[in-house]
This record gives sequence, structure tokens and C-alpha cells, in this order.
Amino acid sequence: MSSLAHLLRIGIAVVVHSRHTGTSKGSRFLENVAKVYSEHPTTEGIAPSATIVDLVLNLIDRRSEDFVKDVTEKLAAAALILGSFDGSPAAAIIAKWQNERLESRLQDSSVVNPGSPAEEDGAEKRKLAAKQRKAAIMAEFARQQQSFMESLGNVPDDQDEDMDDPSESDFSMAVDVLDARKCDSPAGNCIICQEPLQLDSAPYGMVSLLQNFKEGQNEILNLKSIDDMRLLVGERCSLDTQIDRPSSSTFGENVTRVEPPSSEFSPPQASVNASSCGHLMHYSCFQSYRASIERRQVQEFRNQPENLELNEFLCPLCKSLGNTLVPIRDSYRTETINWSGLHKGSSTSVVPPDKGGRKNSVAEMEAWWNNRGAAIFLGAEAAASTEAVSDVELASKLRSLLEQISSGLIVVEQFTGNNSPNPNFIADESTKRLSQMATQLLIESDSFTPFLPIAADCLASSISSVEKMLRGVGTKSETVETSVNFLETVNPTTMLFLGVFVSDLRAVLRVVRSRTSDTSPFAESNRATTRLIFDGARPAPARAKETRPFGEPILRRKSISLLTELSFYEDWGPAELQGDDVFMLVGLVWCIEVTKVLLSFVESIILYDDTWAKDEGLSKLAQSSLIASSSAGLSAGAEADHKGKKPASYSSQGHDDSDLGQIKDFLHWISRQFEWPVEEVQRLIDVRVESVAAVAKSACLPFLRSAALLLHARFGLVPATGSAGFGLDPSLVSRVDNQADEYGQLLAYLRLPAVSYVCSAITNNPVLSSLATGWISDLRSWKAAQQTTEPVVRRLVTLDAPGVLELVPLPRSLESLLEDCFPKVCQSCRKRVAEPGLCLLCGAVVCAISYCCSRDGVGECNQHVRVCAGSVGVFFLVKSFRILVLHKEKGALMEPPYLDSHGEVDLAMRKGGHQFLHARRYDEIRRVWLTRGIPSHVARSLENTPSYGGWSLY
Repeated sequence: MSSLAHLLRIGIAVVVHSRHTGTSKGSRFLENVAKVYSEHPTTEGIAPSATIVDLVLNLIDRRSEDFVKDVTEKLAAAALILGSFDGSPAAAIIAKWQNERLESRLQDSSVVNPGSPAEEDGAEKRKLAAKQRKAAIMAEFARQQQSFMESLGNVPDDQDEDMDDPSESDFSMAVDVLDARKCDSPAGNCIICQEPLQLDSAPYGMVSLLQNFKEGQNEILNLKSIDDMRLLVGERCSLDTQIDRPSSSTFGENVTRVEPPSSEFSPPQASVNASSCGHLMHYSCFQSYRASIERRQVQEFRNQPENLELNEFLCPLCKSLGNTLVPIRDSYRTETINWSGLHKGSSTSVVPPDKGGRKNSVAEMEAWWNNRGAAIFLGAEAAASTEAVSDVELASKLRSLLEQISSGLIVVEQFTGNNSPNPNFIADESTKRLSQMATQLLIESDSFTPFLPIAADCLASSISSVEKMLRGVGTKSETVETSVNFLETVNPTTMLFLGVFVSDLRAVLRVVRSRTSDTSPFAESNRATTRLIFDGARPAPARAKETRPFGEPILRRKSISLLTELSFYEDWGPAELQGDDVFMLVGLVWCIEVTKVLLSFVESIILYDDTWAKDEGLSKLAQSSLIASSSAGLSAGAEADHKGKKPASYSSQGHDDSDLGQIKDFLHWISRQFEWPVEEVQRLIDVRVESVAAVAKSACLPFLRSAALLLHARFGLVPATGSAGFGLDPSLVSRVDNQADEYGQLLAYLRLPAVSYVCSAITNNPVLSSLATGWISDLRSWKAAQQTTEPVVRRLVTLDAPGVLELVPLPRSLESLLEDCFPKVCQSCRKRVAEPGLCLLCGAVVCAISYCCSRDGVGECNQHVRVCAGSVGVFFLVKSFRILVLHKEKGALMEPPYLDSHGEVDLAMRKGGHQFLHARRYDEIRRVWLTRGIPSHVARSLENTPSYGGWSLY
């Protein structure tokens, strides 16, 4: 096969050279490749009268077979060039082959059940759509051929032989408009030894940091603030448009606490966030580098930037902090186009008729559940173990198992690469590194939870961090009209890391599964979330016999974490996800998200009497917002009601009352599930439903954005166009509704209906109604148990703030900041603060560098970090006039964002002049916090400037 590809390459080089020089040397080669020889070796699947071109095309069709796999791309490049020589016999053979493949594919994508009423009526339409699609595909093929030949014209004569590289991907697209492609593993040069990275020679990994953190109090949606709700409705229907930063929210008349009342809102839960600088190195080089760090720390008596007990190290190239290498494995993922939300059958479209258009997974939920869903998720329950094992015991056993694997005591043959020349070495090293990464994840999580929810929460938290980071960031891509705008703004390195990290997490789950049985406590712990989700669909006697699984109720967990955990089902469960199962799971979690959001609103109105839902100003903003987004509205994605009624929509004059009526009915349905007192439920009567609808749209938007990124990272489902997608020509596809805002676009891309449709489906669909009843019933039972152990009454559900995240607004003048901070009273020592430290995440003022609030040698700033943001903190030391950033009792100082009239920093306020807030300098501090860059900033500062400790005293 290699010889055939090489000879074709030489012959084509001769043809190209002869055409450049005007000679006829290459004409003989074109005749010979299209000539039928009387005698040639018989090959399976090839007619005796075949030509060399026929042989090449047959080998391309059999590209999945092992004997031709390595040379398929070279043969495809040769066929592409031969087909571009107009008038030659070879070009005619290749054109005929292309037409046959296109006809076959169009027939496969236009199948209609025999005897159906639509078969006869739609025959002409299908023929016309097939012809139009074929013409578009051939036009794209001709364009790529012309582009390639133009590029050949610029190649010097002495480089004509090196012509196969730029055409390989073009040929795959042009011949068949393939909607799937294999992504290669990240490669390059090792940042230490500078040798090329190859999996068949030495294993390598990507520098990564797993850090435990909490969401800040400024990331919680405060339903008690009408101003926040008005801002939410007025500006947050789309987060994919450019918002000029820094905005006016940087400034304020005085410092105000953004922390919601702690007596009502549940504090944010800690989770592990994964990030990477993207640099690669060999494992052997990393071991040598780590040994050098150990020697340096023994020799130097100083506050080291790395903590070896936590496996920390600095990236040798960019000095970013890391604590693990994410293994790069031989197997990677396949990317597939998600055609949902794109036009089908138009004259300029290549969208498959059975895949494009607007779809509604919730409308198909009942049929999917009866045909497949119940067998997947409830069938596993029949074999579930009823052995009761505590969380602590499970976590201890799992960590012991991973330590055995990472130490080399256990070798799992599952990781043997099929194409690896040295599989035993790769399998052993890869498995150990995977287990080391998993062990580091368990260490950072610092919780006694089974690995599956930890892994799911870590991936979900990492995706949410990326989503929050990119709010209000527009894209400069020219394909935004047909792509997913949010995905276009994601850094390619981040996208690559998420794909690798997902692959490794799935591999770890398969390691654990291979060492345990389906009835083991590990398997039972993995089934906890699915049991809580689908418990309402199980028979009542079966539920009564079993105890409730551990874990928080479904409606208290983040929806993106639930979707992430369900996406890992085939890696630990007994069944694989096939076909549209992925979108069915997205639709199911979308129902959970809508239920959770509207439940929080009902609780806010009934139990806490929050006035935002009755505010007239908010109602006017909501009406304007719903009318402006009428093309998407609350009915985007709903082509037909599950009852067969005409779907409700928003007209150009205003909203349709049927949409709002469905939402109001659902609010009352929730109140009946909780059996709240009648006098409290009466508060729902005066609710302005348009305000609830508009706020619900904005509150659900972060989940939709995160779900699109999860489908990209976990399943390889990408848009058809754009740099983050498949890269098709934007002229070949178009959106179902180009006027929709980001909310409507994401609904169409994810095959989801609108909020109002979900409300109607849950109250009328028996499957969804039973599931939602189970979620609420479990939440009620959990709340009753919590009230006996926790004296503080908190809200059932806490929502994430869907806006652009900001630090605490600071006053324009420094004098106003001093006047506001110094009269403050410390909440710990109940004394007037002598050394104010203003937390820029929640607005709290604590005692900095003061022994009055110190506990075991740890100052109040470090104590506040643990309850506010987990492991990182940002404080304004007002008296010292510095910005203090902390990470795990290490810290660094930054210059304050205030400048004098000359544009200079007056450190320690020695000049004594007036100083004013510089918005862009303050925005740079925000950027470091928002990008999770504080740990790396602290580590770089400690490495560049010798420090001898003392940071824990703050």
C-alpha cells in the first residue's frame, strides 16, 4: 500500500511539473492510471476490468480496514488531485464515483416508512431537496478543488513532490461532506528536553492544576434585591455579545456588601476546578524536574512557591502552578456535527434532512422513556446491591485501590493501545498516571464522596468557570450567524484540555469498574444520582422497601453537574448511550433546571414575601424583554404541543397569554406539591407572571451555555461552522431563526423547548409529572430531616447569578473608601477595625494583621477565605494601601487600583494627595480572580521575590 501511494505521488508530481512547464510528459501517466489492463492480480471486491484509479477508490472506500488505514489519507489526496485534471479519463472515473456515493447517501437520509401518507405526497419534495443538496455538495467540492489547484500554482518546481499534506482534510470534506472526524491527541515538543512527543516512544502529559474552591457570595442570585432583578431582565437575555469593560458597576458611592443574608441562603458548596496552561512534557522529564525541585527546597531556606506535600510544582515554561500531569493517551475522541437548529433542504444547504431543523426532546421524552430510557436506568436498579456501606468506608476503599494502581501493583490491560508497538509499557505507565491524577483529585476534594460525583462535579465546575469567564465577551468570528457564539470565544487550549480531561476521567471510571462487580458498594454508590433522578418513575412498593441514597436532593444540586454525571453513565453503567440518548438526557436535565428555578421563585414569593415578582418597574422591563425576543421567546423550540395544540408564541404586539398561563399553572402546581398554608399560597395571585418568565429565561441561560460546552467536550458534538466547530463554509447552512437571541439559539442547538412548554409538559405528561413529583418529594423529606439537625432555616434552592461577575464596587475617591471602612465593627471581635481588610468578593471588612481575631496563628483574612471562596481570597488592605491575594496561607501583594492626579501610585499614601479609582487597573485584578489565576500569581510572586513566610498572619 505504501508503495502504491508513493508511486502515485511521483506520477502526479510529473503531471503537475509538466503542466507548469507546458510539456506533455504527464499525459501518459494520466492515460495509464485510467487504462484497463488484461492481467493484474485479483483483489477482493475489485472487478477484473478495473483501472488503477478504480483500485485507489476501492481502497478509499475500505479505509476502516487495518491494511489500508495508514495510507488512506495519501490515497485520498492523490484522488483529489487526479480529479482536478479536467478532461482526463481519470477525472471522469472519479466524478462518476463521487456521484454514486452522493446518490447513495441522499437515499439513505431520505427514507420514509413504506405505506405512510407522507410517502406519496412528499416524493417530489424529497427529490427536489436531494437535487439541491447534491448541487451544493458538488459546488463545495469544486470550490475546494479550485482552491487546492491554485495553491499548487504557487509551489516551486523543486517542491512539487511535497503536495499531499494540504489536501488530505479537504478531500475528506469534498468527497462526502463527512460530518465526523477523529481528533488527534495533543502533540508537539516536550518543554524540558525539546524532543518530539510521541506516544509510541515515551508517555507524556499536560500540566494541570486541580484546586479546591468555593463560588463567591457575589455569584449567588439575590432574590431580595429588586435592583439586581431589574438588571437581570434588562441586560442578560444574551451573554454572547461584547460588553465594554470596565463598566460603571466598578464604581459606587460607597462600599456595599454583596453577600446575601446568611440566615436564608445556603452557603456555596466547595468543588474542585481543573485548569491547564496547555504545556506538555514527558513523564521521565517531569520526574527529573520534580527531583530538582526537591533538591532546591532542601538547599534554600525560604517560603517556597510550591508545596511538595500537595504535589505542587511550577510549569518550567510559563511558571503556572500545577499539581498533576493529565495523561495524554493513545485514544482520543471523534467530533461530529450537531445539525440541530440549522435549515434543511434549502438550495444552499448540506444539512441532512433527518438531522437538521428544530427538534424538541421533551416532546419525545415519553416515547423514549417507554422504549429505551426505562430499560437503561431502571433495568440497572433490579440488580442493585442493597448492602449498606458508609461514604467514609467507600472513599477509603477507593483511595486504597487507586494508590495500588498508581504504585504499579495493579496493571489494567484495558488501556493497551491497539496501534501501539509497545502496548505493555504504555498500558502500565498510562494506568499509573491516571490513578495518580485521580488520587490528586480526591485529595483536593477533601470529602468522603465516591469518585463518580467528585469527577462529575470537577468537570462541571471547570466548564462553569469557563462559562462565567466568557460572559459579556463577544466573538470576532465571521461565522457567528451559523455557529454557537459562546463556543467561538472559548480558548482553543482550554477546549483541548477539557477534551483530554474528559477522556482521562472516563478511563479512571473504567479502571474502577474493571476492578469491581456490578453489585459492589462502588456500583451502588454510582447509582445514587440516577436513583434520585428516576425514583419517581419506580413503583411505590419498590421505593418503600429501600432507604434513601446518600447525597443532596436533585433540586439542590447544580443541573450541569447532574448532566455531567449522567453523561458518564456508559463508563460505569451496564448500557451504552446511543443515538439521541444524549439529547434525551439534556432534555431531562432541562426539566430539572426549569423546575428548580421556578421552585426558587415560588419559595421566594410565598415563604419570604420577596417583592420582585410584584414590582411594576420590573414588569415593564420584562414585557419589553419578552417582546424584543419574540422570535425565540418562551416558545422557542416547541414546534408542537404534547397535547397536539398549536404552540403558543409571542406576537409582534406583545406576549401570548397562553404562555404565561402555563407558567402560572406550574407555579400553583409546585405550591400544591408542598402543601403550604392557603394564606401564603394566596400571594401567588398578585404575581406578575411576565416578570417570572423573563427572570426565568435569564436564570436558565448559564445552564444552556454550559450544556453546549459539555456536549463539545464530552461527546464531541460541535457546530457545523466556526473555529470551534467543523469549519464548513457558512454559506452552506443557515439557522432556523437568525433573529433569535442567545437563549433561543441555544434552545434550538440543544433540541430543547421553552420554559412554558416544560411547565405544561410536567403538569400533563405522566412520565415527567411522576419524575418531578419524585424530585419534590425527596426535597421535602430531606428538608424535614435537616430541620431536626440544623437550627438555621435556609432557602430550599439557591440559584447562580447569571450576570457578568464583578468584584465589590469601590468608590471613585480614596477618601470615601477610608470613611466607609474605618468605622466598621469586626464581626468576630466586636471591636472597631484597626487594620481594615476589605474582601473584594463579598464586601466584608475583617481585621488584617491583628492578633485579636487570630486563631492558632492564622489571621482573620485566611479564616475568612475558608468560608468565602475556599482556597483563594482578594483583600484591599486599606491602611497599608495594598491588594492582598491569598492561596492556601500563602500570599502576594499587588498595587492598589487608585492613582493620584499624575497617574502614579502613592504607596502607603506618603504624598497625601487625592487619589481616584482607575477602572482598568481594578479590572485587571478582577481578571486574575475570574480566570482562577490567583494560585499561579501567588506562586510566581514567591519565586521572583524571596519571601520568608508570615502570610498566614493576615
